[in-house]
Amino acid sequence: RGFRIEPGEVEAALLLHPAVRETVVLVREDSPGLKRLVAYVAGEDTQALSPEALRAFLKDRLPEHLVPAVFVPLASLPLTSSGKLDRAALPLPEGVRPDSGPEFTPPRNELEQSLAAIWTELLGVERIGIHDNFFELGGHSLLATQLISRVRVSFDTDVDLGRLFEKPTIASLAVLLMEAQAAQVDDAELEQLMAGLDLDGDAT
Repeated sequence: RGFRIEPGEVEAALLLHPAVRETVVLVREDSPGLKRLVAYVAGEDTQALSPEALRAFLKDRLPEHLVPAVFVPLASLPLTSSGKLDRAALPLPEGVRPDSGPEFTPPRNELEQSLAAIWTELLGVERIGIHDNFFELGGHSLLATQLISRVRVSFDTDVDLGRLFEKPTIASLAVLLMEAQAAQVDDAELEQLMAGLDLDGDAT
């Protein structure tokens, strides 16, 4: 199920922030199939324009799917000679993990490496640590649903979406995945046992 994206609504909310002088919000597809809501914000105090601060500010004012995945702080928005916004001059957002996030911890095993590769593809962010927060890296509910779908296809295992919202890290997702796989094995063994009991019952 899709959500309607209204960049103007996001821009109006960002302009309520005291450090934001001007802003433009765009849906960008810088990599094939990877559409992201990107907010370019201009103001005097660049420290106050940190992605973490702006994301927290918007989460109190907008539904989750309208919170941009990427924030790009600028001294000012680029303008054409006629004084209009020069969209072509807007810098390409970088796919990097936040500097203020947890200390980088690389994947420790094949499972975590596979999950990190899926996260990188969905989020467009390189070098994702196992304790990085999916939503702080730009994830949102739609991408979370895609993540669960990718996990289902890659590992033939269902993981509850709600658990991802509770513990949105690769390390936690790996544990959830192993628990789900173990439960599936237990269920299969139980079915085999029950089938055996039924056969025994029919034979008597």
